[in-house]
Amino acid sequence: MKRALVESPYSGTPEQIIQHTRYAHAVMLDCLRREESPYFSHLLLTQVLDDSNEADRRLGMRAGFMWLMVADIVIVAGDLGISSGMQIGIDIAKGWGKPIEYRNIQNWEALVPSYEAVVQQKKEAAILSREAVPQNEIDEMIRRTANGLTDSYSSSPIFKG
Repeated sequence: MKRALVESPYSGTPEQIIQHTRYAHAVMLDCLRREESPYFSHLLLTQVLDDSNEADRRLGMRAGFMWLMVADIVIVAGDLGISSGMQIGIDIAKGWGKPIEYRNIQNWEALVPSYEAVVQQKKEAAILSREAVPQNEIDEMIRRTANGLTDSYSSSPIFKG
């Protein structure tokens, strides 16, 4: 799998952020189907940083650019345009000589559920998860996972395939 740093839009009005997040989810799915391991700093870091605060925004962008050093490729997802933050990332990637691939995802909205559908799905999953898995099965999953992770990374089932 290639390590892919993804540039896609994020900021805007609350409605735009919902749209941009859905779009990023579609791009994420597209990357995974291409056997790429995508990283979206703007989706992850905005969960703890305030994107409307300039200091937080700069901190998040610097943290995201650290991942650029280990990325095999930079994906620029352009269906919704290229934001100023995306352009900074593109310019830095070019300066570092990273391969850049511009992509458009045909019919991206059909690839991911609506915001309302996701909320409903999460509510239903929370209810089911409280009832569905007996504690002894959870304990067994934890034991198996711990045993798998004590092996070297190369032999771990997670990294095979």
